[in-house]
Amino acid sequence: MLTMFAQLDGNDAPASYLISKLALLFVAILKRTWLGSWDDPLPLLLQLYHRSVDSRLLVLQVLRYIVEDICLSPEEPIPSKRKKLLTQMLTVTCNTEATLKEIYPDGIEWLETLPGWTKWGVPGQVGFLGLVAGTVGERTTELLSQGNGGVDLRAVRELVAAVKFLQVCIPWGQQRYHTPIPPWGRLGLRV
Repeated sequence: MLTMFAQLDGNDAPASYLISKLALLFVAILKRTWLGSWDDPLPLLLQLYHRSVDSRLLVLQVLRYIVEDICLSPEEPIPSKRKKLLTQMLTVTCNTEATLKEIYPDGIEWLETLPGWTKWGVPGQVGFLGLVAGTVGERTTELLSQGNGGVDLRAVRELVAAVKFLQVCIPWGQQRYHTPIPPWGRLGLRV
């Protein structure tokens, strides 16, 4: 079914409720089969993300639902061992290889069992957080450049979906806080 969706071109715009229902189905299957019988859905997700606006909306919704179900919903009935595995896989899917080396300095041993993977994911991966951040920048620039001559509603839908995904990642994602250097510290002054 997802392969069929991937074959739609930009002219066949599925209704948003269809995208939502497909995303829910995809997530339900993914939560039960990821690394069980379905080793690596990442290539399909990446293919869909780059295919068209509608397929990108599907991927953004799938990722948002996965984060919500696995990381943010305490009442989601997922066994704790499976939940840990899915959380690790989601972390790997969303982050760059460099970030994963910081989060998991020793790597995740079982990732090496996936074809073409290392203990930190796929070598050189950008991660979906990077892809989505790029999409936000592109759509924002596109919408700002349109001025008052009319707004592309598809670009707005894509931007909103990207922002919603990033929004659910904030409480879940790895946070790093750097202690800011006070102005007097930059000048070499001591207090």
